[in-house]
Amino acid sequence: AKLLQFVFPAVTYHVLYNAAAAEAKLRMAGVKDISAAASWARVKKAIVKNMENSSITFEEAVKATMKKFDSRGKLRLYPDEMKALVESLGLQLSDDQLEAMIKEADLQQRGFVDYPDFVAVCHVCGMGPVKTST
Repeated sequence: AKLLQFVFPAVTYHVLYNAAAAEAKLRMAGVKDISAAASWARVKKAIVKNMENSSITFEEAVKATMKKFDSRGKLRLYPDEMKALVESLGLQLSDDQLEAMIKEADLQQRGFVDYPDFVAVCHVCGMGPVKTST
C-alpha cells in the first residue's frame, strides 16, 4: 500500500506530461483548436487504415476520397460534403465538431476545405506524413 502512494502520482504525472507535450507540439505546429485537431487525426487514421493494402500514397488516397464527395469537381469540400466524407470513414461527428474541423483547415476562411488544406491539416494534426509521394 505504501508503494501505491508513489506509483499512482508518478503514473498520473507521466500521463499528464505526455498529454501536455502532445498539445504543445500541436500548438507549436499552428493548431488553434485541439478538439478539431483530434478529429482531423481520426480522419487521417481512417484514411491510412483504408489504404493499408494499397501502394498509393496518402496524398493519392486523400484525392480519391475527396473526389467521391466533391460535387463541383474542384477538390473542394463544403460542410455537407465534408460531413458525408467523414461519415463514410465510419466517424460520427457533431455539426459543431465538423464546423471546428473546417475552421481549423480553412485558413483563408472561404467556407470549404480544398485538397492542399486537407493534406496539410492531416499532416499537422496527425503528426506528419504517411507514405507520401516523392
